[in-house]
Amino acid sequence: MRKYFEDKGVSFLEAEIKMIPQNYITLPEDKVATFLKMLDKLEELDDVQNVYHNVELPEEDED
Repeated sequence: MRKYFEDKGVSFLEAEIKMIPQNYITLPEDKVATFLKMLDKLEELDDVQNVYHNVELPEEDED
């Protein structure tokens, strides 16, 4: 796809594949803090490149 669009004169600033969930879930309030701690621990691991999830986080907690 990228080659096709480049041949048509379209330039790209960024090209990457992202995982977008079809369904989202909402956690109970008492589980959100635990989930966020788990996300932080996963993102700290050197072998982990990307962390995807389908949890709807409260707006003030999203990065």
